[in-house]
Amino acid sequence: MDSRPKFAAAWYAQRVAASAAVSAVEDAELRALTDAEALRRSEALLSLAASTPNQREIPEYRRTTSGLVEQQALFARTRR
Repeated sequence: MDSRPKFAAAWYAQRVAASAAVSAVEDAELRALTDAEALRRSEALLSLAASTPNQREIPEYRRTTSGLVEQQALFARTRR
């Protein structure tokens, strides 16, 4: 007997269909993107990187870890 809830198959089918629809929209947007607009958007992203603090201004612990390992260790302790 299947232990999944009755709605699981319908939910999964909806998720697959939505994913395909989002991909189609993204593809259409990329195809409609002009070279000038792509360049403008690229420059905007690059300017964000340029506006971040100098690497030396970022504390060492922020450059060497994302905190994910510490977070996972914390979650593991709460499960015990």
